[in-house]
Amino acid sequence: MKFLWLGSMSSYADDAYLLAINASNPVKSVGEIKSNGGKSVILGADASASSNLIFAVIGKEVLGLNIKLVRGYTGAARMFLAMQSGEIDGQYVGLSSIKSGQRDLYNKKGFRALMAFGRTTRHPEFPDVPIGREMTKDPGGLALIDFAEIPFFMALPFAAPPGVPPDRAQALQTAFMAMCKDAAFLEDAGKLGVDISPLDGDGILKMLVRMAATPKDVIARYNEISGEKK
Repeated sequence: MKFLWLGSMSSYADDAYLLAINASNPVKSVGEIKSNGGKSVILGADASASSNLIFAVIGKEVLGLNIKLVRGYTGAARMFLAMQSGEIDGQYVGLSSIKSGQRDLYNKKGFRALMAFGRTTRHPEFPDVPIGREMTKDPGGLALIDFAEIPFFMALPFAAPPGVPPDRAQALQTAFMAMCKDAAFLEDAGKLGVDISPLDGDGILKMLVRMAATPKDVIARYNEISGEKK
């Protein structure tokens, strides 16, 4: 079944999937929790197949970070509460999620970013924070990161059912992109801390083709990490 992809509201252009820890934590940089750094952090995670779990495991197994995982949380909000109580040190979480759901924490700089996924360059707000792609030269590890990050680059997608007449399809796609440029819409999104960097329907299709071309061994490793063995 082929859906009609209208586009996605975010290509993560102004977002990042951060390893965020409490600002009071003694760990100041990601180098301190690498295998020879001598320190570690305790991170919270949801159940299998959640992004915070997948990227924590990639950080541990691919990037060699000293991460201890506590699983079973239900959502970032509960993990932020666990961070406040000292139950965990941090979590992998989207910058936009912090801005929208933890405004006070963001405004008071109550967290420290150690590294980021979901980007091909460093986020301008965190120029000293490395991205995952910088932290390994292993081709297999880079291929795994590339595959795992693709959903970020077509975040918040919208689709219509198959069989939409061509003229209606074009009208829907045009309207979607126009919405993403509307001043009032952008103002509301900004108030919520949502990154709006739209990708059109053709862009989503290209991402899906890229995913389909991923080597089977990379997909198998991803499935193993996510807990979805096939």
